[in-house]
Amino acid sequence: MSKSRSTINDFFRCYRPENETHELAIAQFCAKRRFVISIDGTPDKREPITYELFKQWFEMETPQRGDIVTLREEGITGIVDGVGINRTICLFLSFKDGILDTVHRSFHYTSLEPASEETIRQMQRALYREGLIWNQWRNRIKPCEIPKENIQYQISVLGRKIGYGVFREIDPEGRIVMYCVKMEGEPVRYSLREVIGPVEDYQLESINVNQREGLAIALKQAGVVWNGFYKRIDPIGYRLPVGKHYYYLNEFWEVCKTVEQGKSRNDKYFTSGNYSRSKEDMDAVRRHLLELAQLPVTRTEGDEYYYLKEFWKTCKTTDKGRSRDIKRAKCGNRFSTEEEAMRIVSSLQQKRNEQLAQYRSKR
Repeated sequence: MSKSRSTINDFFRCYRPENETHELAIAQFCAKRRFVISIDGTPDKREPITYELFKQWFEMETPQRGDIVTLREEGITGIVDGVGINRTICLFLSFKDGILDTVHRSFHYTSLEPASEETIRQMQRALYREGLIWNQWRNRIKPCEIPKENIQYQISVLGRKIGYGVFREIDPEGRIVMYCVKMEGEPVRYSLREVIGPVEDYQLESINVNQREGLAIALKQAGVVWNGFYKRIDPIGYRLPVGKHYYYLNEFWEVCKTVEQGKSRNDKYFTSGNYSRSKEDMDAVRRHLLELAQLPVTRTEGDEYYYLKEFWKTCKTTDKGRSRDIKRAKCGNRFSTEEEAMRIVSSLQQKRNEQLAQYRSKR
């Protein structure tokens, strides 16, 4: 592998020319290969080298900083800081016999080879057990942070990016679950429950601007956008033009048909999720709702209770024996606490979000 200017500069952090003659010869050698570098030949703790040793190192195939290699005969795997002369290598961290060493060390080696995927995975698990991650960009270890729901993360293994997406949860089986995700070399996925794998096999890191834009572009190409406020996938163009009909559930949990007028009332139906192009989908939401309802509901005039408005917001009122109080109780839209009502809202929105996420795949 050819050397870069940064690799040469890293080399001279550990070595210095033996004398001025070797320094000039090394500088001329580099200049002929269009590497304009500044070599500090001041005598210090760095190991002195000759021009011949530098040339031998330069022409030798060596891994680059950040590569993960195995010292086969020594049984050591680690992340490369740099490769020196006389078969020496510096590792940021090393792994041997299941034990992780996070101290920067130098080793003599007989032969080098790329680390196997299984060994890399074992190193990742060892880092996880220590509560650490490897930041490849800055070449340093960082504490592992607890991921937050609805935040976008890069998914990596020992700092090597394999995807990025919107984090949902660590499920009861200890697996990373994303709302939507774009894995390297694969189409974007957005079922709202995309399982990545065991949390100890991966690390989640802050996403950069380019990756954030890349996820948005991939979703757009699939015909959807991520709605972070409502934690859902919105099909592009799902909102109907003025004059077209859509379906919603009223507060008595009946499927109703109305006209899109482009007004604030229509906006509220759409943003809440209580808006469907398909009557079949809204019928399915209603069936789901009736399964959750605690029927029959006991009502007493004068009691305060909570109910869901058509925009799936909770509202508190007093039972005055009106027809709407009776109808709400009959269908199950009557709750003694706000927490009960909010649980129904959450379940309704989740059901509707699942339908929206599947909308494109069914077309």
